[in-house]
Formats: sequence, C-alpha cells, structure tokens
Amino acid sequence: IISLNPFTTLHLIATGGDININNNIKAGAIIAEATIINLSRNGSLGTNGGDYSFIYLAGAAINILGSINTSSGGNLSSGVNGVNGVNGSTRRLTNVNDGGVIKLTAHNDIYIAPSAVLISNGNNGGLIELVSNSGNVLVEGVIQTNGSVGRGGTINIAGFQTTSLVNAAINAIGYNAGGVIKIGNDAQSGTLPFSVLTSLNAGTSINTFSINGPGGYIETS
Repeated sequence: IISLNPFTTLHLIATGGDININNNIKAGAIIAEATIINLSRNGSLGTNGGDYSFIYLAGAAINILGSINTSSGGNLSSGVNGVNGVNGSTRRLTNVNDGGVIKLTAHNDIYIAPSAVLISNGNNGGLIELVSNSGNVLVEGVIQTNGSVGRGGTINIAGFQTTSLVNAAINAIGYNAGGVIKIGNDAQSGTLPFSVLTSLNAGTSINTFSINGPGGYIETS
C-alpha cells in the first residue's frame, strides 16, 4: 500500500481483531489500532514526507520484526559518522527536514525483535516512544533518532512491569547537540510508566553524543 501524497493519513482498524503486516506500507501518516499488531520481518511502515509525518500503533500487544521509518531525506548516517549505517528517506511533523514521530502504545507487551529497525532521523532527530501501560517492553533491535546537522532526537522506552534491552542499539546522536533517551522512567515530568524492573545487558549500547557540541541526556530507572 503506497500513497505518494504527503497529506494522506492511512487508518488500519481491527476492533477486537489482529493486524498482520507482511508487506510495505507508506503514507503521509499511519495509524493502526487492533488487539494485536504484528509487523513481520518482510513488512515495513514508512512516511513519505510532509508536515504531518507520524506513525502511531496501539493495541493490547505489539510485535515488531520489520522496519518503521519516519526519517527526513538525506544521508543521515554519514552525518553522524555512520552509526548503525541506517539512512532516512522521509520527513516530519513541524519541520519537513526533521525526523518524524513513531509511537507504540500497548496495554500489555511490546516486542522489538533483533531484526527490527525503528528510525526517525533528520536535520534534527525525531521522537520514538514505546510504552506499555500494564505490561513489558523488550527491545532487541535498533532504535535511532539522529540529527545530521542539528540535535539528536528523543527516545522514550518504558513498560509498567519491566523494560528490558537485550543487545539493542539505542542512538540519539546529533551534530551540534546530543539527544534525550529515557529508559524505564521519566523522573522529571512523570510522562512514562516507572518500571518495576529495568535491565540492560552487556551487549546493549546507548548513545547521545554529538559530533561538534555537548552530549545529550540518558535516564534509566
């Protein structure tokens, strides 16, 4: 499913049922709501540019094995020393040259598999948020909100019961300022669930450095 119109919003609604995505979907914005949402290894969700570039998934459980991309145009990896080698191809919410918004909200569990890549790169990095209001969040893939000429973006990851990062790569790297990464808590403003348990294994990396300016902010519960 592809819409080249950046003002198109695609709604995928399966009340009481499941949504299984096994192919490529691209639109100006994407909203999906179901009991369970599964994005397969061969599936992808992406935005194609414009002022309202966002992807919002909501369900009892969300499983991501493929890619989700709300990045702006340009070779963003080279702008941040090629970290993780992920390039963007789309645009964002307020400034079309900035990364967009990716929000996953689940009542129970969110799983980001080792094959999964969630990116929201741009001149300034975008926002990626994974929140389970009653369950667990497990991340084993790549999450990236890099800024190629400005600041790194914001990454929020929190499950009410547990927040676990296993061999994950979490990056909010900027050119002139690092971004913000919050794992398992938001002590300043309380916008995230305060996880009962937050764990990061030795194979996980979290980066908010900048190429030519101050580093960013990292919080773990």
